[in-house]
Amino acid sequence: MNYLSSFKRLSRAKQIAAILIASTLSWAFGVPLLFQTASAAQVSSISMTASSSNPTTATNYILRYTSTTTVATGQTIKVTLSYGNSGGANEYDLSTFTTADVVGLSGVAVITGACGGVTANQVSISGGISNVANNRALTFTACGPVAAQQITLGFINNHIINPTTTGSYKINVAGTQTDTGTTMTAILSQVTVTASVDTTLTFIVTGVALGGTVNGETISTTTTATAIGFGTVASGTPVVAAQDLSVTTNAANGYIVTVHEDQDLTSANGSSIHLFRDGAQTATPIGWATPTAALGNASTYGHIGVTSSDTDLNGNEFFSGGVIKWAGNFQSTSTRTIMSNSGPADGVTAAIGAARVGYKILVSALQPAATDYSNHLIYVCTPTF
Repeated sequence: MNYLSSFKRLSRAKQIAAILIASTLSWAFGVPLLFQTASAAQVSSISMTASSSNPTTATNYILRYTSTTTVATGQTIKVTLSYGNSGGANEYDLSTFTTADVVGLSGVAVITGACGGVTANQVSISGGISNVANNRALTFTACGPVAAQQITLGFINNHIINPTTTGSYKINVAGTQTDTGTTMTAILSQVTVTASVDTTLTFIVTGVALGGTVNGETISTTTTATAIGFGTVASGTPVVAAQDLSVTTNAANGYIVTVHEDQDLTSANGSSIHLFRDGAQTATPIGWATPTAALGNASTYGHIGVTSSDTDLNGNEFFSGGVIKWAGNFQSTSTRTIMSNSGPADGVTAAIGAARVGYKILVSALQPAATDYSNHLIYVCTPTF
């Protein structure tokens, strides 16, 4: 028997047994072995918030994550958009993104130039923008140690263009730093919301009793919604009548109310009471004036004018400088605006949905006698949408 060979085999077997026993004890009692494996740390609470999830839309984003390991000076933090996707329709577009479009909102300060001296919690985006297919990424270089903490980065100025294709897209945080993490964003077609609102318009004319006022002028006769009776008009004595107008509408651009007569106040004998002043159909309101009563000129024997309390109508054209003003351009071939508003009206607020319109008549001694002077006034309310 070869005792030397047997001894060597026995010695080798003992060595193997010793290694196996040592390995078993190391696993059982946590004794470190002579080899190690390296692995990356995982970030926590990672999210990417978008200002719009609509495809192909210029969008702002906010990236938030909590790191668990300090980033050493010179290491990089790489944020890859549409991670794992390739092809323009399935990737974010960074073609207009610049270094001015990223800010550090918490945890880090972002500079656009290269790192200078060592500055803790400062990162540089200089040279770190990639718009290459399958590598749409923003890479930050640590100018100094970046502590393990919550980091918030803002991608502003709407210079990230969302993918054309709807779906879920991965956003990866990695680089040469130890920590890595992945979140997702969803690209969805926008929702179109429609609605309709019915058009509303209510126009009401109301009579006014004598004793009140219109633009400070005392009302001397009572009216109804459908009739204005001046009664017997004495030479040299003016008579004032009024009606209240109310408009309720949801017209976006408001409304206008006009008035016109179908004819001058005319009697069966062919005589007329003409429009203020002296039949001239005055368009720009002026203070009241008596008829000139020029013999042989019937237009000057008597006249009727209109005023309105709508204060925002053409800069309060019917009352200014303490003077009540009157117009006469409401003949049958034209219209006179007496009330308006540029938006919806409630029917009660003065100069918006409510106004008082007044009519004043005065005749001279030359005005032909008649008991049946008459005409019709036509109000027209027109909404503007």
